[in-house]
Amino acid sequence: MSSNESFRYQHIEELPGLVISAATLTEFHFQPHYHLDYHIGLVTQGTQHQKVQHKILDLIPRTNLPNATRRST
Repeated sequence: MSSNESFRYQHIEELPGLVISAATLTEFHFQPHYHLDYHIGLVTQGTQHQKVQHKILDLIPRTNLPNATRRST
């Protein structure tokens, strides 16, 4: 992770189990993985390329997952 990248996590006392996170990432690549819980992501600047079920989704601000641009791998 470069010096201009960051992750922040906040636990919400009134809602046990809820964690709010914020990240600033550039050229960051996650290894393939999965989550055992639910995640809701918002892209507020730039673009996120995410591979889901063998398709690459280009997520951009004001675009939700079902309407995201899809391209084959």
